[in-house]
Amino acid sequence: MNKPDPLDFKGLPQSMPAERMILGALVNGSLDFHTCRATLSADDFALEVNRTIYSTIEQMCHTGTAIDHATVGQELLRCAELESVGGLSYLVELDHETPRLPHFDEYVSIVKNKSILRKTVIAAEKIRSQAILEQGDPEELL
Repeated sequence: MNKPDPLDFKGLPQSMPAERMILGALVNGSLDFHTCRATLSADDFALEVNRTIYSTIEQMCHTGTAIDHATVGQELLRCAELESVGGLSYLVELDHETPRLPHFDEYVSIVKNKSILRKTVIAAEKIRSQAILEQGDPEELL
């Protein structure tokens, strides 16, 4: 199984099912990457393994490489990332979880909204820390 991601332990907003649906749909060809790219970037995914897979797919699209389990797996292997994302079995699992009547626009919206909420929490924590440590101009912090 995949290594736990530090975000899991912070209790930050995330939707693993939606992230996995999006990646599964990208890998099996049900969702066009260019459609997804208009809304999401790799840093919108909560788990590092999902960010890595999305980034790999993005790079492959830029070079015109076909996207499927084998090609994504091969690219991850070439970049020495395949094992760190859970191996080829994780990519295959993603496809098996993709619903027959998908609502990808909703999944993309869920992942984007969770990302915005995580970034909001992280920014608030940074401001909180600076205020407690009395770093920076109080007016600017506020």
